[in-house]
Amino acid sequence: MNRRIEFIFGTIILFIMIAVFWQFVNRRVIDDVPIVTAVLHCGPRSAELVSCPDIYKPVCAQIQVECITTPCNPIPQTFENSCEACVNERVVSYQEGPCLSE
Repeated sequence: MNRRIEFIFGTIILFIMIAVFWQFVNRRVIDDVPIVTAVLHCGPRSAELVSCPDIYKPVCAQIQVECITTPCNPIPQTFENSCEACVNERVVSYQEGPCLSE
């Protein structure tokens, strides 16, 4: 009787360990995959726009810079929100979320 209980108990512990390991592996794979967000463009810029709302919803904007040599790729910069990004005339496009590298 004791051997049977030990076998059942051991089997249950083994299944629990496998389940925990499986959840860890799946979560790690999901967390390591970067989430790609849509590239958004600013609408027509308005000269009447004086200030933006004080909302913190960061965006990563691509800013066109002037270069002496070519090619000249836009550089990423984090703005507080899409309004703040679109007020800047050099912003080419933006994505939701802060820039990963600046």
